[in-house]
Amino acid sequence: MRAIVVLTLTSLCGCSQTSSTPPGALPRPSLLRSTGQPPAPADADSARSEVTVETCRGAPFLPASLKVSWERTTRDPDGWIRDVQVELLDAPEGLIVELAPTVTVGGANLEPNAPWVDVADVAVSCTRRQFRFPRQYDQSLKGLVQLKASGEFSVDGSPWTPAGQPKG
Repeated sequence: MRAIVVLTLTSLCGCSQTSSTPPGALPRPSLLRSTGQPPAPADADSARSEVTVETCRGAPFLPASLKVSWERTTRDPDGWIRDVQVELLDAPEGLIVELAPTVTVGGANLEPNAPWVDVADVAVSCTRRQFRFPRQYDQSLKGLVQLKASGEFSVDGSPWTPAGQPKG
């Protein structure tokens, strides 16, 4: 009888084992531009920016950790984004992380005669279905990482931060 009670309590208090998205590169998204194409790389200066961000926060669980990199091309005073890559560094237990297949690219400055600066919107979707005693969690979370051709980024509406500086 004691074994049955211990087994029952253990199964009620334990967390269910659910799958997570494994760490690694996520499928490369295509860029959907709201304006024309950037100049050829030979006609402009190119650089690559990289940041590590956390998104898809949902209490009481940990967020997903992503490494986002983007190639930016500049020809004074304008800037464009040519490529975006996202790698999943860590997904807590039970978190499925998916990247939107298309990254929308538009302009950051709407003033007449101002320099053109691309902004890319990287949409992240996370779902979690997990049991933690005493309740079942069903979460659908959305994250947004915005990248500027100037080398700045924003996560889930936070202020713009230059790449290479800690985010916190």
